[in-house]
Amino acid sequence: MTFSTSFRVPAVWSTVPVITLGLLLVTFAVLKAPWPPDPSLSVGGQTVSHLGRTLGKQPNTSTQFTNLRGRTEAWYVRRVFDGLMYALLASGYAATALLIWYEHPHILAVLGGIGFIGVCYGAWLGLYLEPILTVGGFSLILFGAGLGWASHKNRI
Repeated sequence: MTFSTSFRVPAVWSTVPVITLGLLLVTFAVLKAPWPPDPSLSVGGQTVSHLGRTLGKQPNTSTQFTNLRGRTEAWYVRRVFDGLMYALLASGYAATALLIWYEHPHILAVLGGIGFIGVCYGAWLGLYLEPILTVGGFSLILFGAGLGWASHKNRI
C-alpha cells in the first residue's frame, strides 16, 4: 500500500477529520463530563463520572447499593449499556484507523452504525451535559460516515 496523495480517495479523506472530531468529543465526554446517576437512585442535581456510573458507584444517597439485594435486572442492563459505550469508542477508533489505511466504503458503513448506536445511547440518557456531548460527537461520526459513503464512487 502506498501513501501517495495521488492515490487517495477524496471522498474518504474529507470525512476523516469530521469523524475524528466526533470521536474526540465523545472521548472528552466519557472522561471528563458529568453523567446522570442511576435513575433508581436519582437525587436532584447530582452527577457521577462515567466510570463510576459503569461500576455502579453512585453519589451519596440514603439507599446505596452496597449489597446485591437492591440491584434489579434493569440495574444490570443499564450497567451493560454503560460498558458498551467503551466498546463503541474503541471500535470507532479502530474503524477510523482502518478507514485511513484501507479506504474501503464498508468501513464507512461500520462507522455509520457506530454513530447511530451512539446517538441512540446518548438520547436514551436524557438532558444532561454528557449525553448531549455524546449525541453531538456520535452525530458527527454518523454525518461524516454517511457523507463519505454517499460520495464514494464504489459503494458496493
